Amino acid sequence: MNKPMNFLKKMTRRKSFTLIELLIAVTIITVILLSIYSAFTTGILSYKKIDAAFDVYQEARVIFNRLEIDLKNSFPYRKDTSLFKGTSQYLDFFTVLDIYDKDNINTDVCLIRYQLEPGSLKRIAFIGNNALDAGAIPETEELSGNIKSIDFQYASDNKTGKDAFTWQSIWPQGVTQEHQMPIAIKIKLGVIDRKEKQESIIEFSKTIPIKQKVTDDSENNNLPKS
Repeated sequence: MNKPMNFLKKMTRRKSFTLIELLIAVTIITVILLSIYSAFTTGILSYKKIDAAFDVYQEARVIFNRLEIDLKNSFPYRKDTSLFKGTSQYLDFFTVLDIYDKDNINTDVCLIRYQLEPGSLKRIAFIGNNALDAGAIPETEELSGNIKSIDFQYASDNKTGKDAFTWQSIWPQGVTQEHQMPIAIKIKLGVIDRKEKQESIIEFSKTIPIKQKVTDDSENNNLPKS
C-alpha cells in the first residue's frame, strides 16, 4: 500500500515548480516583453521621423515644380527689354500660363513675382492687362509658411570662353543684360522642419534652365506697352 502513495508523492513533486524556477520564468517573459516594446517604440519613432521628412521634401518639391512651370514658359517682354528682373531674394518675369476660370481654361500673359517675406514664400501674379498696371490688385498665393531662406542665382554667358557660363546674384547686371534672359536659374531653399523637438533647417537646391527665345515687337503686339 505504501508503494503507490510514494509514487504519487514523487509525481506531485515533479509537476510543481520551485520559487527559483518561477522567478526565472518571469524574468525571461519580462525580457521578451521589454524587447518587443522597445522594437515597437523604435518603429513608431522611425515612422514619425520618416513621415516628417517626407512632408518637408514634398513641400520643397511642390515649390520647385511651381517655379519650373513658370520659368520654362517665361519670355522676353520685347526685343529691347526682357523685363526679367531679380535679386537673391526675389524674382520678376513674364510668362504664359493656363488660367482656370470656372469651367474654362484660358492662356494668358502673366507677370509673376516670387518673394520671401518673414517665414513665408509668396507667389504674386498680375494676369493679362494687369501685368503692367502698377495699381492693379494681384493674385497672391502663399506657397509655404515654413521657408527660412531662399537664394536665386542667375546664369549668364561667359564671354571669356573659359567657362560656359557664370553665376550672378542680380539680373540684369548692366545695360547689356537688360534685353537678355538668363540661361538658367539656381534656387536654394531652406525649409523649416517643425516636427522635431528642436527646430531644424533642411536645405534643397535645384537648377532650372530657361529656353532662350528670340522675339521682336511684332510677336508681342498683344502685350501692353511699357
